[in-house]
Amino acid sequence: MLELGIIETRDIIKALEGIHPFEFRNLALTSFKRQLEKIITKHTLRNAQGLIDRLNTDAEFMNVFMHELAVKETEMFRDPSVWRDLQKNIFKDIKSSVTSYKVWFAGMPTGEELYSFAILLKEAGLLDKVQMYISVFSDISEESILNKYIDDKQHELSVANYDRVGTKSYLDKYIIQESGKKIVPELIKNVRFIKQNTIFEGAPSNIKLVFFRNQMIYHNQVLQDKALNSVYEAIAIGGHLVIGVNETLDHSSYGKYFIKKDTKENIFRKKGRV
Repeated sequence: MLELGIIETRDIIKALEGIHPFEFRNLALTSFKRQLEKIITKHTLRNAQGLIDRLNTDAEFMNVFMHELAVKETEMFRDPSVWRDLQKNIFKDIKSSVTSYKVWFAGMPTGEELYSFAILLKEAGLLDKVQMYISVFSDISEESILNKYIDDKQHELSVANYDRVGTKSYLDKYIIQESGKKIVPELIKNVRFIKQNTIFEGAPSNIKLVFFRNQMIYHNQVLQDKALNSVYEAIAIGGHLVIGVNETLDHSSYGKYFIKKDTKENIFRKKGRV
């Protein structure tokens, strides 16, 4: 597969900054370079200049590019212990909420976590009590989430994860055969999609729970803090933030505004600024 050099990668970043309001410069360089290489290879663009030329001359390709930039190699109910913890400690807050409980899936999500959470809410009889929002960076990503398919490998991993969560149902009741394995779209019929940039300008407000899992590893420290600022401002006092099990807030200037719950699952509660 093609391997880009640092100079070529920076040339692409410079070109992108002139045509899209996304902070490409502050993405973690190694992972961003790897995604660029995949996109160039997939679309037989030969080299960095080929990608730049395509982006400059084909407006619709930017939509494709932003969709494919999102990391999609995941499965439903990833890290089952996180979902068990959410059921145990967050669902009781949803049950007691007197208003619609707002949940936001931030970052570059591809839908697996959204559907996973929706399934657990439905099984708990709470789906109608929750207003969910999800950030997208392209129309193609929105359409892909609305019509979510999983391949055989994802299906196998997702079933195993779901069983480990300890639910009393079975995952395949939420999957239909329609030119492949498609997750029942009615689960997210009330979800609101939000077109956003990397630092989440225009984020929803008074959010009670934010999923920002496995996203910071693709940001440098500057972008992490900008994104976390928007996340912090969006969350209501006492609301919760979930990050990846291998991520940390220790190096962020916003870490002091969150209290880690008594869990190893990286679920934090927002406190006010002192």
